[in-house]
Amino acid sequence: MASLEILDGTMTQTIDVAVVGAGPYGLAAGAHLHQIAGLDVQVFGDPMEFWKAQMPAGMFLRSPWSASHISDPAAKFTLTDYRDSQKKEIPSPIPLDEFVGYGLWFQRNVVPNILQQKVTCIRHDQSVYQLALENGTFWNARRLVIAGGIKPFARRPEQFAGQFPQFVTHSSDQRDVNQFRGKRVAVIGAGQSALESAALIFEAGAEVEVLVRESNIHWLGWWAKLQKLGPISRLLYAPTDVGPAGVSRIVSIPNSVRYFPRSVQNWFRTRSLRSAGSRWLFERLKAVPIRTDCVVTSAKPSCESYM
Repeated sequence: MASLEILDGTMTQTIDVAVVGAGPYGLAAGAHLHQIAGLDVQVFGDPMEFWKAQMPAGMFLRSPWSASHISDPAAKFTLTDYRDSQKKEIPSPIPLDEFVGYGLWFQRNVVPNILQQKVTCIRHDQSVYQLALENGTFWNARRLVIAGGIKPFARRPEQFAGQFPQFVTHSSDQRDVNQFRGKRVAVIGAGQSALESAALIFEAGAEVEVLVRESNIHWLGWWAKLQKLGPISRLLYAPTDVGPAGVSRIVSIPNSVRYFPRSVQNWFRTRSLRSAGSRWLFERLKAVPIRTDCVVTSAKPSCESYM
């Protein structure tokens, strides 16, 4: 249960559980925790902020329809329910703006009492977590759920460390790809973010080349092709569509992987999380040069470009 106390002249509210982050995972955690009678839960954050502000306009989700629902206890607020409530068709692959709209609709209906403040500091003091918010207020929580998303984990190779941001950006740095129109752009990587960024930047009017250190690009899409097999497809692939046939079913069960030897666990992770692109990007990249077996060893500015 929630309680109030005053420490050093500052009013602090104590709750049972704080959920930090209001993206799909934070919203799902809040939805499930709110179902527990007597548990005082508070979700902090701007709903779907990363998806609204960091993802490039025009992007599509890599995940299929069945893997794009935000979880709620009764499964009454799925992407399908959102589509039906809006009385319109949503194409597949799913457009970014539709997914953002779905997340905001989910939040309004399932987790309406979000506190739209960023948590700036967390400290653990004996039996509680102390949260400082950007507006200067403080909260205590007996339990803490971190659902802050992937933004802090954007990886920039050492070769580009300290380079000018107008020349070197991460795929999560730009919302508007039109800034690249008329420019020459090298996209480094063979995952979905790199490949879709390359397609979007090329379609915006830039001259694009993709640099890949592997010998080839791994294209996804077998799950969709095997759908026609019915029960066999469902036996081989989980609805989450992560990992190859067979492995997909194992990694979709949260605690199953830990029962395998470490070497097998590592193989599961490599096979399930390796860089790959959706097959629907193939046609969009036909006119984009892709150089494989290519490793960038250094980069330096030269006038208005990089060498």
